[in-house]
Amino acid sequence: MKGNILILETGKQQKKLILYYELSDYFSRFLSYIVDLFFIMSIVTLVEVYFFNEPPIIYQFPYYYLYTHNSIQRLLLNNNGLDFLLLFLLINFFYYLFTYFFGYTIGGFLLNMRVRYLEKTKDGKVKVNSKLSPSEKLKKAMVKSITMTIPFMPVIDNLLSKNGVKYTDRLIHSITVISVYMKPMNGLSNSGKNKMVAKVKSRLITYDEFIEYHKIDVKKDRSNIKNGIGKMNTNATISMGTAHSIRISDILKMKIFYLTGFPKINIDNEAPEQNGIYKVIRKQYFSIFYISLFTYFIPFITAILVGLHTTNVSTFPTPLPLATNKYSPANGYAGLQQSLFNNNIEIDLKFFILGGISMFFLSYLGIYSSVYIPNLIIASSLHSQYWYFLIYAVVPQAIPEALGYVFGISAGLHLSKILVDSFISYVRGIESGTFLRLIYENLEQFFIYFAISFFLILFASYIEAYVTSYLLNHLYFVRS
Repeated sequence: MKGNILILETGKQQKKLILYYELSDYFSRFLSYIVDLFFIMSIVTLVEVYFFNEPPIIYQFPYYYLYTHNSIQRLLLNNNGLDFLLLFLLINFFYYLFTYFFGYTIGGFLLNMRVRYLEKTKDGKVKVNSKLSPSEKLKKAMVKSITMTIPFMPVIDNLLSKNGVKYTDRLIHSITVISVYMKPMNGLSNSGKNKMVAKVKSRLITYDEFIEYHKIDVKKDRSNIKNGIGKMNTNATISMGTAHSIRISDILKMKIFYLTGFPKINIDNEAPEQNGIYKVIRKQYFSIFYISLFTYFIPFITAILVGLHTTNVSTFPTPLPLATNKYSPANGYAGLQQSLFNNNIEIDLKFFILGGISMFFLSYLGIYSSVYIPNLIIASSLHSQYWYFLIYAVVPQAIPEALGYVFGISAGLHLSKILVDSFISYVRGIESGTFLRLIYENLEQFFIYFAISFFLILFASYIEAYVTSYLLNHLYFVRS
């Protein structure tokens, strides 16, 4: 499996047309691993809390690490710490065994990634192994799950990768690929008369040029194109003799390009128009945002579920809806707003935005420590007959504030992507122009997410200071 790989497996997935699968990049695998890790830790936490009545160590560790350093040793080096470790290893193994058997993990699903198994033919070529028996697939999935379970092995496995393929993947002849979608550009023709065609012309190539560039062998009868494998040259130094070949190479490196001249192939009873123009989307713009959404709300929801089991109505008493309890901040509403904003933006900057430099470790500390106590309070109120207090006291500012943190995590992940892309560019010797373009794209996205995060947290502070206070004083604290 030398060189980067492209699998031509034209078909449909989730009501979308798929043109091909390309080899996943390191950063996509990193994002997928983070989501899977958070999901597994949530399962482990719920099992240890609900079935063994043990403390949620995964929340307490960051809280103790940040605020009571001397307590970490007592927290981890006891029976509870050992139980958590054993549960984590066990659930981690079966999670990956199950998901790799079916070719998807939760993180991979969010990023349109799947596992493909390969085999060598008698003439030395590589093709997709579509006839793998369940027992063979289970053995290969077991190897991958063992690798993902042993501490630090995922990192070592990636460090030993060649041409984007991990060591264990080379061992069991598998690859992780990303779906590349296409959709018809309705109302366009290839005649060149339409104004929209002129706009996409700089990124337009034919299907034959696409096939020829990747050196994929296809039959003359292309009605059933499947599992053709070519060399994915998007990250390699290409020696081409003509300006036309260089143009095709440049277009195929883009996140979005356009394709025309389809043969009469059948995609689940839907045949592309031969003269139609199709938009091909190589990279999803919102992938990082989706990952940020899950990495924030999985611990958020889990903390409430933990609180429902560990708290009761008296753990954090809910204020009674009496008029005498009306709220008036000591420093005035302007002072309250400033204090809320300063506190929340510090968390956002320190843990989520600049946390990207730590490759998500600081983000983990920020997420789990910031949601633990507040969500226990929420859970305690849910036990109370005055649970509707949360509607007035929490809901108004919770949505913009949480989204502000999500966009902050997204900004931080773009910093992580810059670090990963820089390392990969150095190792592979990518030319400076390509490297600078990657840095510019990530910095542009970083500043966009940073600005949105800043605005949402500022907006949430005004909501909490003025709107929430008004709702509480006029709709909740009304009984005499």
